[in-house]
Amino acid sequence: MIAIIVVGVVLLSFLISHLFVIRYIFLRFYGRKSVKSIEEDVLKDPKYAPYIDEMNEVRNELLQKEHQLIHIKSFDGLDLAGRYYDVGGDSTVIMFHGVHTIALYNFGIVTKKLLENGINALVVDQRAHDMSEGKYLSYGKNEQKDVQSWFEYVEQNTSAKNIFLYGISMGGASVACASKNIKSTKFKGLIVDSAYTTVGKLINHLISSQKIPSFLFLGGVNFLAKHLVKMNDTDVNAPEALSQCSVPVLFIHGTTDVVVTTDFLMDNYNACHSSKEELLVEGAGHTLAMIAGGEEAFNKFINFLRSNI
Repeated sequence: MIAIIVVGVVLLSFLISHLFVIRYIFLRFYGRKSVKSIEEDVLKDPKYAPYIDEMNEVRNELLQKEHQLIHIKSFDGLDLAGRYYDVGGDSTVIMFHGVHTIALYNFGIVTKKLLENGINALVVDQRAHDMSEGKYLSYGKNEQKDVQSWFEYVEQNTSAKNIFLYGISMGGASVACASKNIKSTKFKGLIVDSAYTTVGKLINHLISSQKIPSFLFLGGVNFLAKHLVKMNDTDVNAPEALSQCSVPVLFIHGTTDVVVTTDFLMDNYNACHSSKEELLVEGAGHTLAMIAGGEEAFNKFINFLRSNI
């Protein structure tokens, strides 16, 4: 009898620990994080160390720079927010950041240079981030619909004749998935930066890279995602969407990205049947290609925009 009780206690302890780990992984991937927590994570991450002073300086500069704070309603009733910097140009780049980051960290330096080149910029806070509402993010399932809503806002409420979508990491997968459904003649091009292919492949890669057996936890994480976020890991498929994209695409990636490796880049690039270019920045980590690439990277980026206006 004692042996049975001991075995029962051990099994129960294992089950509780297992469920705790599943819940932790789920919230780590899908849950909202505070701006303060994100800032602390960025400061602790060594990959940002060479650039963090400039990122903070430009972020603070843009927060003070004249801009319009825009709010729209998502298809499911969330208040979504973005900062619109209008320099009077006839072209606008709408930018969508990645998971658990700050929009003006991902896009601050790029935004500043766009404005200096006479191009308007709309920097969006994705759902469940910063000023935008939402408890959970969905890695592109719902975000791709938000991309369409933001595009429609710019198309209908600004004088922009040329609209580009720029997404990084989750934002990259989101704009890729949205692109097949946007038929406007004002849609001139797509920039896909550090984007994954599918959520399932991404999470499996990230769990495995932490030396955690993914088969032990992935099923539980997917169960919570299905019931709390209403999504499956097949709901986001960037290569499938890019195979239907009709506008020119610029793919950007860093060669030392260990979060979304260059294998994801090649799958997305090879699936795309429209006009396409590649900007691969040597030594750049995840989401840092445009920052690490300096003037050379930005010049290729701006040339892509100008050649498609």
